[in-house]
Amino acid sequence: MKYLLPFCLSVFLLLTGLRANDYTTDYASVASTIEYSFKKGDSAELSLLMAEKVELIIDSEQVNFNAISGEHAGLIMANFFKKYPPVFFGYEFEGDSSKNVKYSVASYQSSNTEFSIYLLISKTSGNRFEIETMQVREK
Repeated sequence: MKYLLPFCLSVFLLLTGLRANDYTTDYASVASTIEYSFKKGDSAELSLLMAEKVELIIDSEQVNFNAISGEHAGLIMANFFKKYPPVFFGYEFEGDSSKNVKYSVASYQSSNTEFSIYLLISKTSGNRFEIETMQVREK
């Protein structure tokens, strides 16, 4: 039941042609969608939350990009989710350094590997929260 709203929202966005960034004006909505994306291994939804240019680091895959497109980051995350299908995702810490910059640390588990996920999420001039940095580090 708790996944019904994100599912319905995804279907609505698909049918209307809106992107996730069109409704992400509050951090709670973005954090919830990130959680849903990691729990379901949904790289497409996750990539919609990314800034135009994203810093992406995935230690286990030797990925280290200072600035790639959100779409490219989504493709990389699709491969990550295929290799490490989700078993668990949970936030360990969330905070902010200002009202426009949020950060979080989460734990992600696949069947045989555990990762720490570090996220930096900033509010754009368009009043949307977007992922600027995502680091995936094996524990």
